[in-house]
Amino acid sequence: VGQDEAGVRSINATRVAQVLLRTVPNLENFKLTLRAVKYWAKIRGLYSNVLGFLGGINCAILVAWVCKRHPTALPSTLLGLFFETFASWGWHFPVSLCPVMSTPPPGVLTMPVWDPVSNHRDAMRLMTILTPAYPTMNSSYNVELPQLRRIYSEFCEAANTASDIMNGKAKWKDLFRPNDFFHQHQHFLQVRISAPNGEDFRSWFGLCESKLRVLIIGLEAPERGIQSFPYATIFHHTHDNSENPEECLREASFFIAFRIALGVENVELRFCINEFLHKVNFWEGRRLGMDLMIEHVKQENLPSFVFPDKAKLPRVEKAKVVNSESSKEATSSERSTQKPPKGPSKAPLQSLRPVENRGERPPHSPVSSTNPSPAKRAKKKTISGAGD
Repeated sequence: VGQDEAGVRSINATRVAQVLLRTVPNLENFKLTLRAVKYWAKIRGLYSNVLGFLGGINCAILVAWVCKRHPTALPSTLLGLFFETFASWGWHFPVSLCPVMSTPPPGVLTMPVWDPVSNHRDAMRLMTILTPAYPTMNSSYNVELPQLRRIYSEFCEAANTASDIMNGKAKWKDLFRPNDFFHQHQHFLQVRISAPNGEDFRSWFGLCESKLRVLIIGLEAPERGIQSFPYATIFHHTHDNSENPEECLREASFFIAFRIALGVENVELRFCINEFLHKVNFWEGRRLGMDLMIEHVKQENLPSFVFPDKAKLPRVEKAKVVNSESSKEATSSERSTQKPPKGPSKAPLQSLRPVENRGERPPHSPVSSTNPSPAKRAKKKTISGAGD
């Protein structure tokens, strides 16, 4: 009460949490189920609101929705119902804990609320998870097709596993096993973000992380036969400096898998990542040593740190080619809990030159890389670089 619009929105997360806690019928069951869901999302590479996946508030609202409809269920049952419910959810329908409040409480300014009728942006969102406090907002507005594709696939697999657990065919550890994402795909973009000290790294990494969704969407190019599959876990590394730990080199790696449609031989990624490079290149706070590198990495050349056991495991299944039409499946109104097919895509592609965005260049200069001429490019099956 008495706050302006900016003030109300800034404390909205606290108000949403308070409403959630009043909504659930059994607080302890809700908390335990939510912890399990968040842990599952993290180990499956799905937990990051910044990258367009599920964040803490998204998970809390989804779990609260299940708890409200099954007030006497135990956490183990609630967890199975969670995956069963949202593996078959038509995401064009919003998940809402209460009716949308169109009028503010006494003493609160009138502010825009979620309204797909009058706001076409609200209507165009692929996933809608509404906050229960005024002003009602879509907490999952960051989710785009590549993220929704992975979320839906993981929900389906988890629903099948949970069903097997209830029928005595599997154990709970099977639900929480490490993700096999890096065995499912053949081609990846690795984004490496680095800075020479802790202070520079925090600011540079924060800027790059906030723009990674631009790269993910840019790589989703059905007209070029490309599907992107982002992984929400970011791998951090520190090159130790015993004299002053704060002055050691910091580096973070982010991975996006991509698949190529059948029949596509030449893939040009320059247009897919140009917008991302433009946004980070023109950041005025960039300093010397704030580096960025984007490179194509095949599955067999992935760094060992992406595997839970710190070693590369042999690939069990042969690679498969994905038809670009399959990108429509994530937005279909009819869902099933059938396990999505596993196995990486296969395409006759050669390696991509690294796209380097190094801090020693002037911060506003465009990134450049050497690419073969169009004539030479057409003679072989390649993935071409970016930043010409």
